[in-house]
Amino acid sequence: MKQNLLGFPMKKLLLSGAFIFVFAASNAPAFAQEKTNKTTTNNSKETSSPITVNQQVGSWQLHCAYPNNEQSKQKNTSQGCIAQQSLMVTGKDNKQTPVASLLLEKIRDNQNPSKVNPVQFTVVTPLGFSLQQPVTISIEHAGKTDLPWITCTANGCIASQPINSALQKSLETNKTAQLIIHRVNKTTVTINFNIEDLHNVFTAMNDLINKKAP
Repeated sequence: MKQNLLGFPMKKLLLSGAFIFVFAASNAPAFAQEKTNKTTTNNSKETSSPITVNQQVGSWQLHCAYPNNEQSKQKNTSQGCIAQQSLMVTGKDNKQTPVASLLLEKIRDNQNPSKVNPVQFTVVTPLGFSLQQPVTISIEHAGKTDLPWITCTANGCIASQPINSALQKSLETNKTAQLIIHRVNKTTVTINFNIEDLHNVFTAMNDLINKKAP
């Protein structure tokens, strides 16, 4: 499996946070909502950290990153946004267990900033699920979409695929969807999740990705 998702610093940070969440029930990443961060060194030169803007849109956390001045010159960091929702399941003892983190990513091409790449739908899960069958997203009134497994680390696995305009429209115009993941013992985990806020999420992503860095 190819590990081709980690070229964007914000994506690295969010995937790390998603792994922590599904593996250790941590509520990561711990970004302040509606806050802009810009890190500088003691000599006032910018570090390698991008500028980040974070918002809450319904049940989704929205995190956007902008290259700092040095990164803009080097063209090694993309401008873009990631929306995240973490999913839990309730066991027989009414205890909630983290099972997956959903990520919707929209970024600009760092070599061609005028180009915006297709939205990427990513699911991060703990280890223990079957890699023989893809993760499935079932959308109310819109059928099913499979996300192939891309890579695994010591902490979890990633399934991901770009989504086309028809699927994005279905996500924006429906209220509920299901995440279906297959276990090694041939049973499945099915989790309902909320997508009624995704129209507002995509609108916010479009607005933020087209703005200049704060």
